[in-house]
Amino acid sequence: MKWVDTTGYSRDAPRVPTTWSIYPAKELKITVTCSHIYYRDKWVLHCEPWYNTHPLGDDVITTNQAHKKALALVREKIAKIAAALNG
Repeated sequence: MKWVDTTGYSRDAPRVPTTWSIYPAKELKITVTCSHIYYRDKWVLHCEPWYNTHPLGDDVITTNQAHKKALALVREKIAKIAAALNG
């Protein structure tokens, strides 16, 4: 499983990657971006149906930190759902 640069376009030259996605399952897409119109220069998470433009926090500065925090949040959500289904 690898993060893929899914940056749509850039008005800047040269092109700078700002959006990354990973597809852990056919039905699951996790995306982090630092170029959201309302959160410029802040990392946000998109992962339907749980997270829609979810800020990752001021402590998340690098791409690697954004990847790690996004995966941790999605794992936590999936673990809670799995526990509820088993309980």
